[in-house]
Amino acid sequence: MTPNFVDDNPSQPLRLASEIKAINDVLQQSRHCTLPDDYVEFLHKTNGLLSNSFSLFGTRPQELAQDGMEDDILDATSKAEEADIIGEDEVALGRTSGGMLVIYSDKNKHYHVIEETTGESIYDYLKIDGFIADWSNPGPLQGAYVNHPEDLNC
Repeated sequence: MTPNFVDDNPSQPLRLASEIKAINDVLQQSRHCTLPDDYVEFLHKTNGLLSNSFSLFGTRPQELAQDGMEDDILDATSKAEEADIIGEDEVALGRTSGGMLVIYSDKNKHYHVIEETTGESIYDYLKIDGFIADWSNPGPLQGAYVNHPEDLNC
Protein backbone atom coordinates (compact mmCIF):
# COMPACT_ATOMS: atom_id res chain seq x y z
CA MET A 1 0.00 0.00 0.00
CA THR A 2 1.36 3.40 -0.96
CA PRO A 3 1.15 5.90 1.90
CA ASN A 4 -1.08 8.95 1.54
CA PHE A 5 0.81 12.18 1.95
CA VAL A 6 -1.19 14.50 4.15
CA ASP A 7 0.20 17.84 3.05
CA ASP A 8 2.23 17.29 -0.15
CA ASN A 9 2.72 20.94 -0.92
CA PRO A 10 2.25 23.15 2.11
CA SER A 11 0.68 26.34 0.81
CA GLN A 12 2.56 28.40 3.34
CA PRO A 13 6.18 27.23 3.66
CA LEU A 14 7.01 30.10 6.03
CA ARG A 15 4.14 29.07 8.30
CA LEU A 16 5.43 25.49 8.32
CA ALA A 17 8.96 26.66 9.13
CA SER A 18 7.66 28.76 12.01
CA GLU A 19 5.57 25.81 13.29
CA ILE A 20 8.66 23.56 13.23
CA LYS A 21 10.68 26.22 15.05
CA ALA A 22 7.92 26.60 17.67
CA ILE A 23 7.79 22.82 18.20
CA ASN A 24 11.58 22.67 18.57
CA ASP A 25 11.47 25.56 21.06
CA VAL A 26 8.86 23.76 23.19
CA LEU A 27 10.73 20.45 22.96
CA GLN A 28 14.03 22.09 23.89
CA GLN A 29 12.51 23.74 26.96
CA SER A 30 10.33 20.88 28.16
CA ARG A 31 12.06 17.72 26.92
CA HIS A 32 15.70 18.77 26.39
CA CYS A 33 15.61 17.59 22.77
CA THR A 34 14.62 18.79 19.31
CA LEU A 35 13.24 17.16 16.19
CA PRO A 36 15.93 15.25 14.30
CA ASP A 37 17.16 16.89 11.09
CA ASP A 38 15.85 14.14 8.83
CA TYR A 39 12.36 14.43 10.38
CA VAL A 40 12.43 18.20 9.81
CA GLU A 41 13.28 17.49 6.15
CA PHE A 42 10.38 15.02 6.06
CA LEU A 43 8.01 17.68 7.48
CA HIS A 44 9.07 20.10 4.75
CA LYS A 45 8.18 17.46 2.13
CA THR A 46 4.92 16.37 3.72
CA ASN A 47 3.48 17.61 6.98
CA GLY A 48 2.34 14.21 8.23
CA LEU A 49 1.83 10.81 6.63
CA LEU A 50 -1.02 8.31 6.83
CA SER A 51 -1.00 4.72 5.57
CA ASN A 52 -2.75 1.47 6.43
CA SER A 53 0.15 0.35 8.62
CA PHE A 54 1.33 3.59 10.27
CA SER A 55 0.97 7.32 10.63
CA LEU A 56 3.64 9.95 11.21
CA PHE A 57 2.64 13.12 13.01
CA GLY A 58 2.85 16.59 11.53
CA THR A 59 2.97 20.04 13.05
CA ARG A 60 -0.84 20.22 13.23
CA PRO A 61 -3.53 17.63 14.02
CA GLN A 62 -4.69 15.84 10.87
CA GLU A 63 -8.24 14.87 10.02
CA LEU A 64 -8.71 11.13 9.53
CA ALA A 65 -11.07 9.47 7.06
CA GLN A 66 -12.97 7.86 9.98
CA ASP A 67 -14.09 11.30 11.25
CA GLY A 68 -11.38 11.40 13.87
CA MET A 69 -8.24 13.41 14.37
CA GLU A 70 -4.62 12.25 14.40
CA ASP A 71 -2.44 13.93 17.00
CA ASP A 72 0.27 16.39 16.17
CA ILE A 73 3.83 15.98 17.47
CA LEU A 74 3.39 17.96 20.69
CA ASP A 75 0.01 16.42 21.61
CA ALA A 76 1.29 12.88 21.04
CA THR A 77 4.47 13.56 22.99
CA SER A 78 2.50 15.03 25.88
CA LYS A 79 0.16 12.01 25.99
CA ALA A 80 3.09 9.56 25.88
CA GLU A 81 4.83 11.47 28.67
CA GLU A 82 1.65 11.48 30.80
CA ALA A 83 1.36 7.71 30.26
CA ASP A 84 5.01 7.39 31.38
CA ILE A 85 5.99 5.64 28.13
CA ILE A 86 8.76 7.96 26.94
CA GLY A 87 11.79 9.50 28.57
CA GLU A 88 12.72 13.14 28.97
CA ASP A 89 14.87 13.21 25.81
CA GLU A 90 12.30 11.46 23.59
CA VAL A 91 9.59 12.73 21.27
CA ALA A 92 6.57 10.85 19.85
CA LEU A 93 6.49 11.04 16.06
CA GLY A 94 4.05 8.37 14.89
CA ARG A 95 1.94 5.32 15.54
CA THR A 96 1.64 1.91 13.90
CA SER A 97 -1.63 0.16 13.21
CA GLY A 98 -0.53 -2.56 15.64
CA GLY A 99 -0.62 -0.28 18.68
CA MET A 100 3.02 0.73 18.75
CA LEU A 101 4.42 4.24 19.05
CA VAL A 102 7.20 5.66 16.86
CA ILE A 103 9.55 7.80 18.93
CA TYR A 104 12.91 9.47 18.51
CA SER A 105 15.49 9.37 21.27
CA ASP A 106 17.81 12.34 21.25
CA LYS A 107 20.08 10.47 23.67
CA ASN A 108 21.00 7.64 21.29
CA LYS A 109 19.98 9.35 18.01
CA HIS A 110 17.69 6.46 16.97
CA TYR A 111 14.04 6.08 16.08
CA HIS A 112 12.34 3.37 18.11
CA VAL A 113 9.09 1.54 17.55
CA ILE A 114 7.88 0.84 21.08
CA GLU A 115 4.97 -0.96 22.68
CA GLU A 116 2.51 1.77 23.58
CA THR A 117 1.52 0.09 26.84
CA THR A 118 4.95 -0.85 28.19
CA GLY A 119 7.39 1.47 26.41
CA GLU A 120 9.48 -1.55 25.39
CA SER A 121 11.52 -0.92 22.22
CA ILE A 122 10.81 -3.52 19.52
CA TYR A 123 12.45 -2.02 16.39
CA ASP A 124 15.15 0.63 15.96
CA TYR A 125 16.00 2.81 12.96
CA LEU A 126 18.78 5.28 12.27
CA LYS A 127 16.67 7.38 9.87
CA ILE A 128 12.96 7.99 9.40
CA ASP A 129 13.30 6.91 5.75
CA GLY A 130 14.20 3.39 6.91
CA PHE A 131 11.06 3.21 9.02
CA ILE A 132 8.88 4.50 6.16
CA ALA A 133 10.38 2.03 3.68
CA ASP A 134 9.95 -0.95 6.01
CA TRP A 135 6.43 -0.17 7.13
CA SER A 136 5.20 0.81 3.64
CA ASN A 137 6.03 -2.58 2.13
CA PRO A 138 4.40 -5.88 3.03
CA GLY A 139 6.61 -8.64 4.37
CA PRO A 140 9.31 -8.87 7.01
CA LEU A 141 10.93 -5.64 8.17
CA GLN A 142 14.25 -5.35 6.36
CA GLY A 143 16.05 -2.25 7.63
CA ALA A 144 15.24 -2.41 11.32
CA TYR A 145 17.60 -3.25 14.07
CA VAL A 146 15.31 -5.78 15.68
CA ASN A 147 15.44 -5.99 19.46
CA HIS A 148 13.22 -9.06 19.55
CA PRO A 149 13.71 -11.24 16.40
CA GLU A 150 10.87 -13.54 17.46
CA ASP A 151 8.45 -10.66 16.80
CA LEU A 152 9.23 -10.73 13.07
CA ASN A 153 7.25 -13.93 12.48
CA CYS A 154 9.42 -14.94 9.56
